[in-house]
Amino acid sequence: MAQVDKLSTWEWSLPPRVVIAHPRAVKPFLIFDLDGTLVDSLRGIADTLNRTLDAHGLPGHSDANVRSFVGNGLRNLIARAAPQGADPALIDSL
Repeated sequence: MAQVDKLSTWEWSLPPRVVIAHPRAVKPFLIFDLDGTLVDSLRGIADTLNRTLDAHGLPGHSDANVRSFVGNGLRNLIARAAPQGADPALIDSL
């Protein structure tokens, strides 16, 4: 009964299907977007991309070229870095 006494009046006025999470049950968290907004991640992205391409016998790219490939997700990055006209199966395998 003690917990019922702690509920505010607005919580009692909500429809019965709404679940209210207790503030102490919610864990604080941070989300980092590492696409260059907060840190300069280009060097790591370029190194990883070029190692992947090299492992498949494909030519690598300069940091400037990789910068132009970044955006809209990993698959698009790889598709832009792959040779012109590359088989979609190759892109998927990378």
